[in-house]
Amino acid sequence: MVSISGRSYTHEVQYVLKTEIRSEGKVHPLLERTATQYGVQVEHIRCDNAGENRALKDACIERDLGISFEYTALGTPQQNGVVERAFATMLGKTRAIMNGAGFEEKKRHLFWTEATNTVTHLENITIRKGTTCTPHYLFYGSDAPYAKHLQVFGKLGIVKVLQLTNKLSDKGMKAIFVGYADKHAGNVYRFINPSTNRIIISRDVKWLERK
Repeated sequence: MVSISGRSYTHEVQYVLKTEIRSEGKVHPLLERTATQYGVQVEHIRCDNAGENRALKDACIERDLGISFEYTALGTPQQNGVVERAFATMLGKTRAIMNGAGFEEKKRHLFWTEATNTVTHLENITIRKGTTCTPHYLFYGSDAPYAKHLQVFGKLGIVKVLQLTNKLSDKGMKAIFVGYADKHAGNVYRFINPSTNRIIISRDVKWLERK
């Protein structure tokens, strides 16, 4: 998760990496896109002294992004207390919505990234103390498209099957709601196919009032 902070907002962006190695290949495109698409220039990054963060600094210098880096001392997470607290809060909320969905251990490990992504989406449409607008509105200048189409994490729905194997096959399949599809309309959702544990994206769903 990346917090992009300004004078009046903190906007959360989630990036989940399988490994920290070569993480600069994911982060610096985000920094460039933040500047070119949204007019928000990141000026300062505080991080630990790990090799991937030094590689990120080199990549930012190479691309002349004008970002200064400050490294925290080894074994002193309190130097980055705001972000450490944000991560702890995010993890607690992630556990909570998976508990509410009744996810068993295997699904928790498979789909914790979907849960954190959903928590991030909800954080960005929550008005915080001292503000009158959501972080999403303050950053983009508009309401989040999914804000009017909220569903409960883990809710069941019958999703339309696009490719039927034969004429007698069911036209719908039971699926588990796990989040909102980025770069889609607000009523396009992410689901787990419980038979294959694969993610499917659909807006053609009939909701079942249970989890």
